[in-house]
Amino acid sequence: MLKRKKNFDSFNDGIIEFGDYVESYDNDNNACEEKEFSVRGKLLFSYKTIREQDRLNYDNTGLKVKIKLKTYFIPYLSTSNTIRLNATLYSIAHIDPDNLKEKMYVYLTELKNDMSKHISIYQKVDDNNPLTDDKWELFRTVWGDIESINTVKTLEDTNNGKVENKLKKKFIIRYLNELDATLNKQVSIQYKIKYKNYYYNIVGTNNVEEKEEILELEAVIE
Repeated sequence: MLKRKKNFDSFNDGIIEFGDYVESYDNDNNACEEKEFSVRGKLLFSYKTIREQDRLNYDNTGLKVKIKLKTYFIPYLSTSNTIRLNATLYSIAHIDPDNLKEKMYVYLTELKNDMSKHISIYQKVDDNNPLTDDKWELFRTVWGDIESINTVKTLEDTNNGKVENKLKKKFIIRYLNELDATLNKQVSIQYKIKYKNYYYNIVGTNNVEEKEEILELEAVIE
């Protein structure tokens, strides 16, 4: 009886690094200039052709497959990880292990760069002198995302009733208890946001799902 030959894969197209693309902070807890790719491991791989079926399966998820790889199966690689291939970072759209969990296909898509903006939080300096203008100093510069909400009507001049439309944005950052209005009722007085040389007054905060992980700050441009 003839024995079936075992199919050996030759992963000789190169090495990928996998890990996490994380927000980096300096010793003062301010955001560094760039994020950091933290390497967790390396894998040999071979390129594979992206089939039409692959595109049908994954492109409709909003993650367009750019590269298809085959490599050894490891149980701790997930779609939350980032891949570095030829000095370029990619997100993982999908992982498809074989039945024996010895090998796996990894589908790469463009890098999903969440929390990629520098957002500066300023804190009011109390000099106990009601005759001087307010002074502000940098509290923290953090990584975050920004969404434009709409414009809001504000009464700028009560003498002539002048109404202006002002830009309102949502700033999404990692949770800071100092900026949570449920803990600090003076947030809108004590803090303001600076982004791209414009200042924004905080008008609302939201501790997302009350998990103390993500904080949404609604703010209106000055």
